[in-house]
Amino acid sequence: MNSLTGRDLHRYRLWRQEDGDLNQVFLELQIDTSRVFLRFCESIDAVEADPHSKLMSPTLSDGVGQPDVKLETDEADQLPEYLDRFEYAIFCHVLVVLLWRTGLRIGSVRALDADDPDGGNEYVSLCHRLDTDSS
Repeated sequence: MNSLTGRDLHRYRLWRQEDGDLNQVFLELQIDTSRVFLRFCESIDAVEADPHSKLMSPTLSDGVGQPDVKLETDEADQLPEYLDRFEYAIFCHVLVVLLWRTGLRIGSVRALDADDPDGGNEYVSLCHRLDTDSS
């Protein structure tokens, strides 16, 4: 590890890219994982300074790696009713109801705290909490 160079890392990336059995998403995942490992090696002085910055991740085109499955309108209309009837109050039901009725983004729903919903008045309060360590 002490003799690892930027050229070695570039050859590794080209080898993974040309191996032929990886799509761009998995290539990016493997390269990013390797970069995390190199950062760890740096932290224990197992490599020369800063090799992780020499291993470049591939850039994905817009839409690459994202599913192209779309929930059709008629299925979407039936989903809340189905969940109300067959899967009431489980996580999926609560998530769908919040997204469906409020139009919130998934990140906003994930950031909710237990005190944010006001069930009595049927509203959800969103707060930007800069002073908390909730990552």
